Amino acid sequence: MDWTAPPLRAALPASAGAVLLAVAGLVLPWVSGRHTDRVVDAGSHAGREGGIGVLLALYALLAALVAAAVPLTGRTRPAERPLLIVGGLLALAWSVLETSEVGAYAYHAGVSGGPSIGGYVAGLGAVLVTAAGFLAPRDRRADRRDQENLALRWARRGRLLPAAKVLQRLITTATPAEDAAGDTLRWRLHLAEILAVLGRFPHAEGQRVLAADSEQWHAIRVGAASITGVYDPQRALGSLEQLHQEALARWGAASPRVADVEKARASVLRDAGTGG
Repeated sequence: MDWTAPPLRAALPASAGAVLLAVAGLVLPWVSGRHTDRVVDAGSHAGREGGIGVLLALYALLAALVAAAVPLTGRTRPAERPLLIVGGLLALAWSVLETSEVGAYAYHAGVSGGPSIGGYVAGLGAVLVTAAGFLAPRDRRADRRDQENLALRWARRGRLLPAAKVLQRLITTATPAEDAAGDTLRWRLHLAEILAVLGRFPHAEGQRVLAADSEQWHAIRVGAASITGVYDPQRALGSLEQLHQEALARWGAASPRVADVEKARASVLRDAGTGG
């Protein structure tokens, strides 16, 4: 799993911050010395005894759920960004305020004491959660752009099937309401290029991954064969002949899918200089 890639790069600091907040809120001391109860009686809310630790632990659970949802679903959602940023800033403010006031409450209680490690760890956890919020995509369009960049990076590294999965998911989930028509065309072209490479190394898993929509799958395979024709016309013509037969059997001679194959075959023949 590539934790440096969006949206996973936001999940790692969110997870780490959630752990630190939970440990600081429920385990670590916020008041040094042996008189925590008297400091809390004087008005301090620091740590588990004062109540702020429990609130931080509850928020840590929420942040952990947000972080866990990212690797499980493979994407982030717009609501996660403000949840992490606002919640992280509030947790940071509580941590700093309660830590800074421990000494004053100890003085009012007439005991010696000061801030302990819990408040500082909570502050660090809050900073990590806030940073995770800023790393998360701003909206669905930003999320899709990050997913596209991830797929292209994987493709450049030779991880073609994972890249194809990401692009296929982007294509099948795009909606007209989100004005994704231009994006969809670009994703299809990227996917066709990947398939052109995969076409040189036939792989059954690739077909299972990309066969969610029969007409779309057919159109992508035609595009891939056309691109393959640039460097291997014979292989491309063989693929197009197979696609032609499949289109005839599935949709009939009058189908636009058949016409698409015939146009692609004519283009490959023309570019190869063989005519016909």
